[in-house]
Amino acid sequence: MLYAYGVLFLLKEELVRRTHLLNVLVGMVLLVLLLTGCGTSKKQLEQQVMSSFQEKMNTDPTYSGYGLTVHSVTLVSSGGNNYNGLANLLYKSRAYDVPITVTSDGKTMMWQTQPGAFLFLLQ
Repeated sequence: MLYAYGVLFLLKEELVRRTHLLNVLVGMVLLVLLLTGCGTSKKQLEQQVMSSFQEKMNTDPTYSGYGLTVHSVTLVSSGGNNYNGLANLLYKSRAYDVPITVTSDGKTMMWQTQPGAFLFLLQ
């Protein structure tokens, strides 16, 4: 009888150990998902900025007559929710890099160019 209680005690201890290990593993997986799955990835943000930039070039009367095409957007984090980058534009079969700054909170974003960024249109 004593032997049976000893075996049950060992089985209970093993079950408690495995349950603890499983809880730790689940916690680690949730932490990884939380850190990587929330907000917008840099690649997604680049795509959003590219789409928004192209829409602006197509609809704003200041730029719509030039036939500008946004070829790519590349961003580098400058800290917090801020990014610096380049929008590569095609104009008359030539590529031009336009410096941009982007702020994103993971849900919404806004971008802007510096004064003089489109001076190449006057050449």
